[in-house]
Amino acid sequence: MKDNKTKEATKEQLDYLYNNMGETISFMYPSLLNSIRLYNLLISFEEDFDNKALLINIVRINYQVLFTHLDIATIFRAELRADTPWEKRVHLKYVYAVLTEAFKALFGFDTNKQTLWKKFCNEAKDFIEEDERVSIELQINQFRNNHLNKTTEDFRNYVVHYDYDPLKVYDFWSVISEQSVVNLINSYLALSLDVWCLIEKVLGNPKLEINRYAYASPTFDILSVFERINSFSDKRGKLLGKMKAGVAIYVSSLDSMVKNYRIPTKIETKLGLDTMMSQMQPFLESVHPLMLLHLISIDIGCVIIAYLTSQHYIEKQLILRHLNVIVYECFNKLYGFDCVEPEGSKKEKATWQLSYWKSLLYPTIMDSGSDEWKEKACNIESQFQQLAKDSSIKNEKLRLMSVHIREKNNKDYIPRFLEELIKMNPIIEMSKALKLYGIVHDVIKLNKEVINIQCSKIKAVQDKKLDEIKSNLKSICSMFLRYSNDESAKRKVRQTTDEILSLMDT
Repeated sequence: MKDNKTKEATKEQLDYLYNNMGETISFMYPSLLNSIRLYNLLISFEEDFDNKALLINIVRINYQVLFTHLDIATIFRAELRADTPWEKRVHLKYVYAVLTEAFKALFGFDTNKQTLWKKFCNEAKDFIEEDERVSIELQINQFRNNHLNKTTEDFRNYVVHYDYDPLKVYDFWSVISEQSVVNLINSYLALSLDVWCLIEKVLGNPKLEINRYAYASPTFDILSVFERINSFSDKRGKLLGKMKAGVAIYVSSLDSMVKNYRIPTKIETKLGLDTMMSQMQPFLESVHPLMLLHLISIDIGCVIIAYLTSQHYIEKQLILRHLNVIVYECFNKLYGFDCVEPEGSKKEKATWQLSYWKSLLYPTIMDSGSDEWKEKACNIESQFQQLAKDSSIKNEKLRLMSVHIREKNNKDYIPRFLEELIKMNPIIEMSKALKLYGIVHDVIKLNKEVINIQCSKIKAVQDKKLDEIKSNLKSICSMFLRYSNDESAKRKVRQTTDEILSLMDT
C-alpha cells in the first residue's frame, strides 16, 4: 500500500540515484583496499608508538563503514535494476542482514558490552568533545530502539538461514516495502556518516601525533590480476533470459500454492470450526518442502540476474558472496552436510535435523513410488552426492565471513574476507549455483509425486468431510430460506453460503 503523502520517484530521479551509487562504489572500493592495507601494516609493527591502539580502531571503524556502504549500494542498485516486485523484494531483504551485522559489529546489541565504538571513545577522549560523543550515542540508542527487535532478528535469520516453516519466509518476503527499507538504510547511513566524520576530525587533530610509518601504504598488484581474470560471460544474454523466465514461473506458482494452502483456514474461520485445520495439518505440512524449493529457485535466479546485470567488479563479487551463501544454506536444508547432532550441542533440533531430502522425499519415493519415480530419485541422489563432495560448497569459514563482520573473539572478518572475496571465481560459483538450481527443478517434480503418495488417503478423508460440510451447509441454508420472511437476511445468507461453497470448490 502506498503512502498518499509519498510521491513516487521519477525515472530521472531513479537513474540519478543509480548512477550516483555507482560512483560511490568506484570511490569507496579503492578506499576500502587502502584502509585494509593500512590495518595490516599497523598490526605488523612490533614496535609501539603513541596512539597506536587508537589509530588501529579508527582504521577498523573506517573499513567497516566502507564495506557496509558498498554492500548497501550493491543491494540497492540490484533492486533498481529489477523488473518485478518479487525480484525487488528478494534484493531488499538482504538489507536486514547487512545492517544487523554492521550495527552489532560497531555498536553492539548490548549497551553494556565493550564495543569497538566504546573502545574508540575511550582512547580518543582527549580529541573529541563530550557533546559530539553524546550526540552520536543518542543516534545509536535511537537506531537500536527503533530498528533492532525480535522481528528484525527474525528477518535477518530468514535472509541467512531460511526456515523449516517456509510460510514464515514467504510472509516476510511479501511484506517488504521499498519505503520501509529505505527508511532503515537512511537511519543507518546518517549514523555511520556522523561516526565517519568524527574519526576524520580526530585524525585531523594537530594534537594527535602518529608515527610516520602508520601512513605507509604498500601495493598489492595481485589484486588487480583477479579483477582482470574473474569474469563470467553470458553470450547473447541466454542465461539472463532463462533466469528471468524461471523466476516469473516460480513466483506465480508459489503465490498460487500459498493461496490454496490457506483456503482451509478461511473456511474454518467462516464456519467457526476448530478441528478442520488439525485434521488437514499432515496434508498441509507435506507442501512445505515444495514451498521451500520454490523460494530457493527464486533466490538463486534473482541473484544470478543481479550478477549478470551489474557493472562494477566489487559489485559483482559482493553479489557472488550472496550466491555462495544461498548455495550453502540451501544445500544444507535440502540434503545436509552433517545429519548428526554435534556432541554437546545446545542448538535446537530444527538446526540439525535430517534434511528434507533424506527425511521425507527420498525415502517416500523409494518405499512407495513407481519404478519410474524411483529411478528419478536415484539420479537426483547421485547428483546430490556429487555436489556434497565439492569442498567449495561446504566452506564454513567462507560462509561465516560472508555473513558476519566480526568474530566472537573481537577480531574482524573483513580484512581476510575481502581477500577471499576478490579471489572468488564467478565460473566456479555460477557452476555450483546452476547445478543446484537444476537439481531443485527436478526435486520439485518429484516432490509433487511425494505429495500425491503421502496425502492421497488424507485427501480422500478430507474430501468426504468437505462434502458433508457442504451438504449440511446447503440444508441449513434451505431451511432458513424456507421459514424466514426477512428478505434482507435471506440475501445475506445466500451470499455467505455461496462464498463458502466457492472457497471449498477452489
